[in-house]
Amino acid sequence: ESGKAAATMSADALRAALKPMTRLVASAVETLFRLPGTINHEIESLKQQLSEAEDDLQRIKEGRPSLSENVKKLLSALQRETLNPVPVCDLVRITDGTWQGVIEGYLGPHREALLVPPGEEEESFACYRSVPLYGVKMGMESRQNLNWRPKAGSVAELIEGDSPAAVAYVRSKFGDLMRAHTNAEALVGPRTLMSDGMYVNGGDIDRILPVEPGRCRIGRAPTEQREALVHQIAGLKT
Repeated sequence: ESGKAAATMSADALRAALKPMTRLVASAVETLFRLPGTINHEIESLKQQLSEAEDDLQRIKEGRPSLSENVKKLLSALQRETLNPVPVCDLVRITDGTWQGVIEGYLGPHREALLVPPGEEEESFACYRSVPLYGVKMGMESRQNLNWRPKAGSVAELIEGDSPAAVAYVRSKFGDLMRAHTNAEALVGPRTLMSDGMYVNGGDIDRILPVEPGRCRIGRAPTEQREALVHQIAGLKT
């Protein structure tokens, strides 16, 4: 009887009945054709992650901290243009570890700024404009005031290093900001900072979140970063 019913179905009714199945088959075929491209994309993505993790581990083995994603991307773009910027976090250090976290918290993205050598400013500027990246800081070595000296007791006084331009760049972000150890000291000056993040700037009071020890980038490569990268690389290789 079902055969007779099918035989008596009009062509339009049959097409309507088969339409959902046709769509399903078409979708399955499309998925099969897309699958190799999807797999290749995932493989390339994993290769890129592995390469970046291995680069980070190499930096840490050399005593340099890993960099944030956008900084790494811009640094790679600049290096492909045979330019030679250096992250300032590789060139400076903080002489008092109790202030490391709050200093890095205050600096924010400036702690990873790429220091551009003299004569490379124009090409570096053009390269930065050509890539879809935002928020990465670049400092021009040729424009740093190498003669400025911080006051005794200032935050800038804690910044040292072997590159005068890098030291000058980082110190300039603090200016006359003074270190305070008590509430009274914090409130008596026009601009003061405490190691726990309390910050007085003229008529404003704020609190800066210190960077956790394992996430610090200036002058050192935390052991925690190395261990995490070793695990990440092992996972990507399996």
